[in-house]
Amino acid sequence: MLCAAIMTDHWEHVVWDRAALTALANASNTPLQWLLDEKVAKIEDTTNRKGGGGTFLVPMNGGIWTMCVSLEEEEASILSRVGFPSQPTCTNYLADSDYDEPRADWQHRKFFLPLAIAQTLLDIDIILYKGVAVIKYIKIPQNPVIFSNILRLCEC
Repeated sequence: MLCAAIMTDHWEHVVWDRAALTALANASNTPLQWLLDEKVAKIEDTTNRKGGGGTFLVPMNGGIWTMCVSLEEEEASILSRVGFPSQPTCTNYLADSDYDEPRADWQHRKFFLPLAIAQTLLDIDIILYKGVAVIKYIKIPQNPVIFSNILRLCEC
């Protein structure tokens, strides 16, 4: 499953439940407007007198490194008429800015993933050897057969 999570940007899907949002909006007296056949919710900003703006609750999909808006270009264009920002449609968690080259992301991923795996394996080894040392020198086990099997597994 980890390989699938690394290779796709559709690992997680975010959608908004109309009934739950409507109940919350009614309870808090928040103006809520549904757009695009109830696919997108817009929470009106009552303090903004200029018109437009507000908060949009849109369907999204994401992976380990990115989160993207799940709208067609035409749908985003229609929403832009009521104040929806047109760029960027994806947020990259590794990027320092919105203008980073996508190839640099893959270079970061290829560099940092093996380091993270190596660190995790090293931590597991250290924990395992500390546990064996405790068992070996404090002589906690009462059964010598179990103790010798543990030592043989760890090659101490």
